[in-house]
Amino acid sequence: MTNGKLAGKVALITGAGSGIGAATARLMAAEGASVAVTGIPEDGVIAIAAKIQIPAVQRWRFLPTSPIQSR
Repeated sequence: MTNGKLAGKVALITGAGSGIGAATARLMAAEGASVAVTGIPEDGVIAIAAKIQIPAVQRWRFLPTSPIQSR
Protein backbone atom coordinates (compact mmCIF):
# COMPACT_ATOMS: atom_id res chain seq x y z
CA MET A 1 0.00 0.00 0.00
CA THR A 2 1.28 3.44 -0.87
CA ASN A 3 0.45 6.82 0.58
CA GLY A 4 2.07 9.18 -1.94
CA LYS A 5 4.73 10.41 0.44
CA LEU A 6 7.02 11.15 -2.54
CA ALA A 7 4.43 13.12 -4.52
CA GLY A 8 6.03 16.19 -6.08
CA LYS A 9 9.53 14.75 -5.73
CA VAL A 10 11.89 13.69 -8.53
CA ALA A 11 14.05 10.56 -8.31
CA LEU A 12 16.95 9.62 -10.58
CA ILE A 13 17.53 5.89 -10.27
CA THR A 14 20.79 4.47 -11.58
CA GLY A 15 21.14 0.74 -12.00
CA ALA A 16 17.44 0.44 -12.80
CA GLY A 17 17.99 -2.37 -15.29
CA SER A 18 17.64 -5.05 -12.62
CA GLY A 19 17.78 -5.90 -8.94
CA ILE A 20 17.74 -3.22 -6.26
CA GLY A 21 17.68 -0.35 -8.79
CA ALA A 22 14.61 -1.76 -10.53
CA ALA A 23 12.86 -2.35 -7.22
CA THR A 24 13.71 1.17 -6.04
CA ALA A 25 12.31 2.68 -9.25
CA ARG A 26 9.06 0.74 -8.87
CA LEU A 27 8.69 1.71 -5.19
CA MET A 28 9.43 5.40 -5.71
CA ALA A 29 7.01 5.58 -8.64
CA ALA A 30 4.36 3.83 -6.54
CA GLU A 31 4.90 6.44 -3.82
CA GLY A 32 4.21 9.24 -6.31
CA ALA A 33 7.68 10.40 -7.36
CA SER A 34 8.49 11.42 -10.91
CA VAL A 35 11.13 8.84 -11.78
CA ALA A 36 14.01 8.93 -14.26
CA VAL A 37 15.80 5.61 -14.80
CA THR A 38 19.15 4.64 -16.26
CA GLY A 39 21.36 1.59 -16.26
CA ILE A 40 22.21 -1.63 -17.99
CA PRO A 41 21.01 -3.92 -19.41
CA GLU A 42 19.14 -1.51 -21.64
CA ASP A 43 16.23 -3.89 -22.17
CA GLY A 44 15.79 -4.08 -18.40
CA VAL A 45 15.65 -0.30 -18.11
CA ILE A 46 13.13 -0.10 -20.95
CA ALA A 47 10.98 -2.74 -19.24
CA ILE A 48 11.04 -0.87 -15.90
CA ALA A 49 10.22 2.43 -17.65
CA ALA A 50 7.23 0.77 -19.29
CA LYS A 51 6.14 -0.91 -16.06
CA ILE A 52 6.14 2.32 -14.07
CA GLN A 53 4.55 4.08 -17.04
CA ILE A 54 7.19 6.64 -17.92
CA PRO A 55 5.74 8.12 -21.13
CA ALA A 56 7.74 7.29 -24.26
CA VAL A 57 8.14 10.99 -24.99
CA GLN A 58 10.12 11.30 -21.77
CA ARG A 59 12.47 8.42 -22.57
CA TRP A 60 16.01 9.28 -23.55
CA ARG A 61 18.67 7.00 -24.90
CA PHE A 62 22.26 7.57 -23.90
CA LEU A 63 25.02 5.70 -25.62
CA PRO A 64 27.39 3.87 -23.31
CA THR A 65 30.83 5.37 -22.91
CA SER A 66 34.10 3.55 -22.68
CA PRO A 67 35.47 3.22 -19.16
CA ILE A 68 38.57 5.25 -18.41
CA GLN A 69 41.58 2.98 -18.48
CA SER A 70 44.35 3.61 -16.03
CA ARG A 71 47.91 3.44 -17.33
